[in-house]
Amino acid sequence: MKDIFRPSNKPAQILYDAWGDETEKRRDKEYEEWVAGEREVMFQTANSIAEEYGLKPITMEQVKEAEYRAYGHVDYGAKWVYGILDKMRHTD
Repeated sequence: MKDIFRPSNKPAQILYDAWGDETEKRRDKEYEEWVAGEREVMFQTANSIAEEYGLKPITMEQVKEAEYRAYGHVDYGAKWVYGILDKMRHTD
């Protein structure tokens, strides 16, 4: 089935797909464990592609902030990805 929220460009696709792969593991974990796992995957993936795409590294705190802003949205995963990339593009 086609995921209508999957971004159409890189690097957003890379982050979204990494998050999607990690969400498949939710049923085997307790809530706190899968939340931490998804945050870690987003943190590690974002920083692993930062240089290749001319982005600055991101902190775990920024990953959490972007996640918090995505809560409650039907496009939660995509909103989280775009929030992370926005933070990686700007020097605050």
